[in-house]
Amino acid sequence: MATGFRPKYERTIELAGYSSEELMLLAIEASKSLGWQAGSIKRDKSDFYTPTSFRSWQEKVILSAIDGKDGQLLATSICTSMQFMDWGKNKQNLNKLTATMQQLQNVHNISPTEADTANKTTCAYTPEEKNTVIAHIRHFYGGIKGITKNIVSPSGVEILIVEPTSRFDCYTLVTCGAGASVMPVPDKATPSRCEFCMCMPPTWNTEDSWPIDWLLQCISWLQQGNSWLACGHSLSDGTPLQDDTLMTSMLLTIPEERDKGAENCQLPNGDSVAIYQLVPVYTEEVLFKQANGIIPLLDKMKNVSYIVDTHRENTCRNFSAFEENGDSSISMDEKANASLRSILTIRKGNMATPLLVYINIALFVIMSICGVSLLAPTGISIIKWGADFGPLTLTGDWWRTITCNFIHIGVIHVLMNMYALLYIGIFLEQLIGGRRLISAYFLTGLFSALASLAMHPETISAGASGSIFGLYGIFLSYLVFQHRIEKGQRKSLLYSIGFFVFYNLMSGARAEGIDNAAHIGGLVSGIILGIIYLLTDRFATKKTSTLFISITEISFVLIFTALFAGQTSNLPADFIEIREMWENGTLEEYAQSVSSEKDTIETDPNTSYYMPQNATDVSTFTGSETDLGNGMKEYINNSCGFSCQYPSTWETIGKSDTEQILQLRGHGVSSLTVSYIKAPSKGAMEHMYDLLINSMKESRSENINIHGKTFERISGKMECAVAGGGSIHINQNIVIHMNEETLENFIITSTTSDDSSESEVQEIIKTIRIN
Repeated sequence: MATGFRPKYERTIELAGYSSEELMLLAIEASKSLGWQAGSIKRDKSDFYTPTSFRSWQEKVILSAIDGKDGQLLATSICTSMQFMDWGKNKQNLNKLTATMQQLQNVHNISPTEADTANKTTCAYTPEEKNTVIAHIRHFYGGIKGITKNIVSPSGVEILIVEPTSRFDCYTLVTCGAGASVMPVPDKATPSRCEFCMCMPPTWNTEDSWPIDWLLQCISWLQQGNSWLACGHSLSDGTPLQDDTLMTSMLLTIPEERDKGAENCQLPNGDSVAIYQLVPVYTEEVLFKQANGIIPLLDKMKNVSYIVDTHRENTCRNFSAFEENGDSSISMDEKANASLRSILTIRKGNMATPLLVYINIALFVIMSICGVSLLAPTGISIIKWGADFGPLTLTGDWWRTITCNFIHIGVIHVLMNMYALLYIGIFLEQLIGGRRLISAYFLTGLFSALASLAMHPETISAGASGSIFGLYGIFLSYLVFQHRIEKGQRKSLLYSIGFFVFYNLMSGARAEGIDNAAHIGGLVSGIILGIIYLLTDRFATKKTSTLFISITEISFVLIFTALFAGQTSNLPADFIEIREMWENGTLEEYAQSVSSEKDTIETDPNTSYYMPQNATDVSTFTGSETDLGNGMKEYINNSCGFSCQYPSTWETIGKSDTEQILQLRGHGVSSLTVSYIKAPSKGAMEHMYDLLINSMKESRSENINIHGKTFERISGKMECAVAGGGSIHINQNIVIHMNEETLENFIITSTTSDDSSESEVQEIIKTIRIN
């Protein structure tokens, strides 16, 4: 199993007797047999793409010639998608490629010369089998007028000569005895025995022995005993078939223009003997067959006569299995195959991507050094560093639409975004260049921030994901419109990029805390910008391209400015208040107080409840606390106009003029806290109310009237474990009074462990007076 930025697996491939070029040709057919899509095909380097399935994304298989080592290829299978592990797929790809090449190595350009030097095993038909073969030849090919004995082998193989007839105006040479040798075929569907035939023109001089020599070579090769032949195979010794022709190979086909059944002879024991016709072909035709398969070649040769003509037209003249001329398309993996260290090295052609990564990481490190939390920074802390926040961005801090694209909310956030940026950057920088990439990052980042402000301006938004989605949008434009990207790679990247975009948009739609509006804004603006870049590359000249792109980018800025100005024209009143609070520092103080209140919320798997804090400065209290003499005490806070009575058995553990103005402790875990908070705005008051309600989600709520004032009471129970075993039931209450006109808020929280204490708490609540 390979791991890494883009996992890969490598090995060296070599087959005995094959040069590097022949191996490359064999790999082309092997890839087609495996259903792989061919990419760039060159003599020294070719690549293919595996199919996409539910089990894996496409992988790219690259074959490269090794300098100074003819007969060897370096094979590399590399993941094209965003993944850290390949689950063994890359190794499996090379295993399948090697196995398929080994199976196909006998299909093309088998050299009879090598077979002549091998150890041969000979065998012969039985008399009954031989008579059956001869009878088949007479029936389908004609009367035998001559026999040429095989003087090379004592096996008794003969070459039968059938003279021209009115139906077949040609000499037909047919072997008899080759089929006595059984070939080690790979499957039952392929005949294990065969004979050969050739059709020579009626003007053939029987003293011209080259056709007979070739038939004898085929027989000799068969008798080697360790290889097999079938329809579609080609044979060559690397030299012309005869002195006055450029043809170098023999192609095995089924006999043409014969009656049905002529291609197979059934022996008495049930074995089938195939009869293959030898058709002389040019080297280019063999190469075409290897690159495209036997059927396309036969289609090109459909007008070629089955009668041998060594001077016929070459149907594949000037064909090359390799791309000889420079291809204007781009292989997107040239830089993507490099190591992570190489990708992060700033150099010519690789400047924008690592530069943007370094800026983002450097800013995050500086923020951490200055005290911002690595894992969970507060909203105020990232606002200070430039996060997008509508009440500030829309009231003067327009620059936040830029800086928010470099601010991240925790180490996981920045690492995931930088991985996505690296992945898209190494591809996109090859297409549009470093300057455009940086411009696109800023421009799509502006529109992602604009979309976020339009959808939920009150949300604090930060992160490079909006700009990254913009870069993905540009890349999708190039992929969809098929411009300058290697055809074989386009499908793979469309799957990978398309899935990334779809998955993240769907996740953002379901999960809280993800600014999907920014993602969509960046993506849409990126697609539009990508189309403009693409059209410029396609139609503009070098002189006008720079000017046109500059005008486009300026237009994007102007459009953003107009839309941004439109958003600032009708702001909620709260935004102005929050801006003032930000400038005088009260917003930060309020955020800290809300955070403090939030920290007091404790949760267990079943219930939430609100617990008081015990940190009140008594020295700030200017009210009074009086013993009424009837077992009760009275608390009066003139500063906020609050008073109540409580049993003298309850202990006062804190009192103040502001915030937690009274803290009482009763028997056991019983306690009561009165808090006074003046909110800076209605929005802040609503946020505080939601916080209190959420802390008692599963509890019942009711409105009560206390001395003419309306309060909301939320009551519930929870079970708490006790050290040493067992548990106790805790009663919880939150009583809230909020004045929307004065923004004053009174919050009474209590916890009790028995009915007596709970009754005392309810009596205390009934005595509350607010002036």
